[in-house]
Amino acid sequence: MNSAYLEQAFNKANKFIKKGDFEKAITIYDMVLEKFPKNFRASKAIKRICPQSTVNDQNYLVELYNKGQINEGILECEKLIQKHPHDHYLLNFLGIFYHASKRFDEAEYNYQKSLKINNKTASIWSNLSVTQHSLNQYKESIDSCKIALNLEPGNAKALNNLGHAYFAIKEYYKALDVLKKSISIEPGEFTTLNNLGNTYQKLSLYDEAIYYLDKALKINNQNHDILYNIASAYRDIGKFDLAINNYIKSVQLNSANVRNFTSLMELCFQIGLWGKFKAEFLNIIKLNNYKIHNYFYSIYNLIYSFTAKDFSQTEIELKKLNSFVNESEFLQIKEIKDKVFILAYFNLIKGMLDFFKINETEDGNNIEQIYHIGESHSLAFSHCSINRKNKTYKVEPRIIFGLKAWHLSQESESRFKSIFKENIKSVPNNSKLLISIGEIDCRKNEGIIHRHLKSGEDIDDIIQNTISGYLSFIRKYTNEKNLKPYFFSIPAPVSENTKNLQNNDKAQLSKLRISVVEKFNQALKVNIKNISGKYIDTHSITTNKNGSSNKEFMVDEIHLHPKIFNLIEDQII
Repeated sequence: MNSAYLEQAFNKANKFIKKGDFEKAITIYDMVLEKFPKNFRASKAIKRICPQSTVNDQNYLVELYNKGQINEGILECEKLIQKHPHDHYLLNFLGIFYHASKRFDEAEYNYQKSLKINNKTASIWSNLSVTQHSLNQYKESIDSCKIALNLEPGNAKALNNLGHAYFAIKEYYKALDVLKKSISIEPGEFTTLNNLGNTYQKLSLYDEAIYYLDKALKINNQNHDILYNIASAYRDIGKFDLAINNYIKSVQLNSANVRNFTSLMELCFQIGLWGKFKAEFLNIIKLNNYKIHNYFYSIYNLIYSFTAKDFSQTEIELKKLNSFVNESEFLQIKEIKDKVFILAYFNLIKGMLDFFKINETEDGNNIEQIYHIGESHSLAFSHCSINRKNKTYKVEPRIIFGLKAWHLSQESESRFKSIFKENIKSVPNNSKLLISIGEIDCRKNEGIIHRHLKSGEDIDDIIQNTISGYLSFIRKYTNEKNLKPYFFSIPAPVSENTKNLQNNDKAQLSKLRISVVEKFNQALKVNIKNISGKYIDTHSITTNKNGSSNKEFMVDEIHLHPKIFNLIEDQII
């Protein structure tokens, strides 16, 4: 059947060619290739009757690309394609230009058109894989790389692209394997060196990460991605001066990149250097007028102002953010987690500000600081005080964004550990240390529950291993300074009434979370005795008979309201 169809099509095309009607002949060959993409006879016929672009044309396109004249390159490609509509080289180069201008859908379309004419060229498949990666089509990117490598096993770029795609899906050891092969072929390729270093960093192999990233920098010290990656590696091992230095360089080279700027601000904030760099952050925003940068600066400055008890500046930042969140640029932020971060802290501080303004008291002469370290929960008792006889104990927060007990339970270094240790350095010896860590571990969509559902590992084992490793880490650093640790329990979780839930899976998940919180608290309570810590019970005050929150002491669905502090202060002093 197929054979008859093809013969009929080729005979028809030949008749058009004899009459000189090449366009109709090409249309038939295109129809054949649409149905049978690998048909060599149709491809060969098109090449025979369609003149190809000249070497001079092709060299001119390369010249435009090397000069960064991307829009001119697109126009020149389109002009040449009108003369040579079946030239796979031109279609491939149009894809390259579209990719460079971040028009990824158009790039992919032209690569696919090029491959319909010539699917035997490894570089086109490799180029397509890069665009598919940019479109978050990681499986397709991997498949395209594999086709390229079947055609040309030693193609270093295809190997690098394959490693980059494996990295994107968190297959780090597979990424390492192919990236090492790529760098053995092209040892001076800074992109591959950067990818290698980045992959080693994700595996917490920091010596190797810094080795490869440093090699990449020696080849190209004007690449903001390499600078960002080496800064992140230095941050993770606690070399903060080097981290900040390289983050600043990455921002200077590409101030438009939100990731570079927010990483710099986030690190400075968490290690107590916000005040030192605040003016520099503002200068970057004023010079470039980037809206999204302003959103992040404002949320960090809101938290800073609030913790510094500068309530007038806190109100200014709240008003700014209130208008920001309705702007189109805010709604267009690509990363959902970034929007969640900004809105979460905005609503948290907005929900607590009135309480602290109403209950604001003058500081006495005899004051002792109590330090409160943790994630966002460490903000709940900012400025709360305990008065005993002639002495006032005031709570001062030390926040580490996104911190889980799991992060501290791991043997390998991480940014969470290095920032925790830096914060402990600033706490005076013999101080009282409040600790709010673990609530994120107990959420429905991450931590303990996520790991249990994904791996099938027993929940009790996950909790015990997490608590054991976490407390072992805490003990080391509290003992060194003779700190007295007080561990807050996880408050009862706010959840929907399971009777009203239509979806049985959601109802079961809600019940599972209640159970995980109770088990986590119990394991914490039992194990902290081994490190001379004290358990501060917030769960029994916040729970109802079903184990979920009674909502009497919550700012939002996650955070405790500071009014609960009066009920627990006797457990501290």
